[in-house]
Amino acid sequence: MPPLADWEPFKLYELPASESQERHNRTCISCGREWTLSAYAVHEATHAAVAMNLGIKPEFVAIDDTQEIEVTKTEASLYPLITAGMKIPAIATRLGDDALRDNPREVLISMAAPSCVRTGHLLIDEYAAVEACIAVERANVLGFGLDVLDAAMREVEEENVQSWILELANQLTQTGWVDLK
Repeated sequence: MPPLADWEPFKLYELPASESQERHNRTCISCGREWTLSAYAVHEATHAAVAMNLGIKPEFVAIDDTQEIEVTKTEASLYPLITAGMKIPAIATRLGDDALRDNPREVLISMAAPSCVRTGHLLIDEYAAVEACIAVERANVLGFGLDVLDAAMREVEEENVQSWILELANQLTQTGWVDLK
């Protein structure tokens, strides 16, 4: 699915926002939307950048909540509240159907990675923590447990990963959707 022609580009917020800016963002509709989309951009770009650094080529990364994507079987197997075929807002990083089977540790590290990057947006940071818990639980079943959190932290600390996160996040602010395949 391509980016929409009517996507309204915006400047990526420096995150986390100052306390006074955050208070403003919570009451200003325009600033609040850009702040939230910036946090989504960093969150989703982190999933994608870590996956790429671990040798997985994501299909796309998106923060366009006006479009919908259909949940894949692989995504449904990782996230307990969604089912395959369900339509959800296009705020996602899609790694592809073979990624989990072929690279389970790398997928789970990528899933946990945003929990190692603080956006300062409470809802998005809490969601990142939930994803990390799911990744650790799945990793425990597969026998490599908390190692995914340590590996995720090492990944997001790498300079090239940080550069990719910023590059992808900035691209997302301009188009809402980046095809990576």
